[in-house]
Amino acid sequence: FAKRSDSDPKAWVLLLPVRTQSAQGQDLSIQSDRSILVSGKNPLTDTYSVQVALPVGRITGLRLEALRDASMTGGGLARSNSGNFVLTEIDAKWIAGDKADPKPVGFDSAVATFEQTGFSIGATFDGKSDTGWAVYQGRNIDRSHAAVFRLVKPIENLTASTLVVTLHH
Repeated sequence: FAKRSDSDPKAWVLLLPVRTQSAQGQDLSIQSDRSILVSGKNPLTDTYSVQVALPVGRITGLRLEALRDASMTGGGLARSNSGNFVLTEIDAKWIAGDKADPKPVGFDSAVATFEQTGFSIGATFDGKSDTGWAVYQGRNIDRSHAAVFRLVKPIENLTASTLVVTLHH
């Protein structure tokens, strides 16, 4: 999701993934609801790259949702033993129009629906690979979770463009 304006809380737009990649060869399948389902290999860590089409307009934030799925451990959020994940870093690059020069997109704050003790959402953009966001509560993961990332500088998107979001876990 991308947030088109800080002044309108209903301004979230569901983004269309156009390309996905796993550094470790996992299968990342774009679903009909525009979510992405992971299957196949199950390495301990990986880096996902997701390219999404951006709508024209002002983009002020991103929302990432971790959705429960029956194919995950215990119907949870991931394929780890507990169904938990640790997102160690998130970064993004904006590719305006057909320009080949991606511009880094920074995050200055974030909030999440839940943070596991010692694994806050702010740790996902601190530049450290040994910190991150997790949601384990000492029991089976029984709900989906989300995080909202506020951009340091809004994207003023005047034409069709793309955003490449990289998730390290």
